[in-house]
Amino acid sequence: MSTNKPPIYLVANEIWPKGHCYLPFGIMYVGKALKTAGWEVKLFHIHAGEENLLYDAIKTQPPLFVGISTIIGPTLRRDIDISRILKKMGQTVVWGGVFASMVPELVMADGSVDYVVKGEAEKSAPRLAEAIFEKAAPRDIPGVAYFENGQLRVNSGCDYPEDLDKVQPGWELIDPKKYLRKFEGRDDYFWQIFFSRGCPNACAFCYNRMDDGRRVWRSHSLSYWKEQLAWLEKTLTEKIGVLALAGDNAFGDVEKAWELIEGLGRTWSAVARLELVNEEFVRRARSTRAVYLGFGLESGSDRMLKIYNKDLTSETAMDAAEKLAAYKCLYDFGVIFFGPGETIEDRRLTVEFMEKARSRNPFLYFAFNSYWAFPQTPLWQKCLELGFREPAGLDEWAVRFNDFMEVHGWDRKLWARAASVLKLLYGFPASGGESIPAWARKILYRRLHNFQFNLPVEEALRLVYRNYLRLANRRAGSYSLGE
Repeated sequence: MSTNKPPIYLVANEIWPKGHCYLPFGIMYVGKALKTAGWEVKLFHIHAGEENLLYDAIKTQPPLFVGISTIIGPTLRRDIDISRILKKMGQTVVWGGVFASMVPELVMADGSVDYVVKGEAEKSAPRLAEAIFEKAAPRDIPGVAYFENGQLRVNSGCDYPEDLDKVQPGWELIDPKKYLRKFEGRDDYFWQIFFSRGCPNACAFCYNRMDDGRRVWRSHSLSYWKEQLAWLEKTLTEKIGVLALAGDNAFGDVEKAWELIEGLGRTWSAVARLELVNEEFVRRARSTRAVYLGFGLESGSDRMLKIYNKDLTSETAMDAAEKLAAYKCLYDFGVIFFGPGETIEDRRLTVEFMEKARSRNPFLYFAFNSYWAFPQTPLWQKCLELGFREPAGLDEWAVRFNDFMEVHGWDRKLWARAASVLKLLYGFPASGGESIPAWARKILYRRLHNFQFNLPVEEALRLVYRNYLRLANRRAGSYSLGE
């Protein structure tokens, strides 16, 4: 690299107020690709209030550009605000990540972003960096959006890496020690690896339906991961107790996934599909020491499962819950409420499913969310037809990304009440012991089953519940899955 080339700064906004939730893998891979191409790179994984770390670095050494990794979620507001400040500072701004890939035209229309790179960017980002340095239009770089002579151009395609072993995350761009966290219910630490990319399944709400490249399941080789882990364990201050297999679907290729898991020979956690669960799946999970498995249930209503194109029935899901109970492990079923066309009866079926499944599997708990309408997914047009008003610009996306519930006549205040009850009843495994008095549980279940939350009963019950826990010297959802 010639000495006259400026550095490149990359930004990922942290969701948590302190500490780190997840490793920023996407931008770590891009950062490593840029370094390999000869660029000096600095990554800022920052919390709210830490933006001056970036601005001060720019004042000291202006970069070629600042690249920001975006998602649909609470950090989008900060992505926008940072970009606008950067433009006032005269900086070139590049957006990547899921959100920018979904709506590149809307992002570019805001005026605070100079380029968008869609999809995986290990191959396109270094080429874009050269184009920016040479002040050339990136006409032949797949997946790049830019302005030329006042006209917006969005290049088609995406240059996905075919052999993942040829790319790797830039561990040197972060302080790995800051990302070690205790595994819930255990006394040891877990570490994430970006186990796989893509998902071959066809869930109608998922961003992986944006283009065919995202439906191709790929993973690094076993030798690659062994080499990466050997380096990490020389660097980290604590031993890795649990290996968390990050990605959209660890079991996109079932036999390849088991081959890698068994070859790694480590205690592990991952996300899988419920229809894969049978006696053989449970046996292999036990033999390889799985400690957490997440599954996307989405709904207890067969009608909604068809709308979501889950290739799953509530009966199959219940059978999976029962089979999983044979092995002591944490199981998390994800649930979505207020999807397109969902009725009160669909919600009741989901609540009934959760009550029944939890009674049959003491290691099972549920994660909940309201439906998020994603552009470029099969359900997007249906959402618009049902009355969802598409956010008009970046500022609206930052505050309305999860407001599809408005179509059902709900707002965030009502949803917060419902979500608090869902968490109390089903947000913790029953194996930890019941912490809610039977009389309170009965009231909460009735309200949840009817999905009527206009009266603030939860506020009063929450006060009673907290006092109960304090007097009983207990905490909500306490449990242990130690060896």
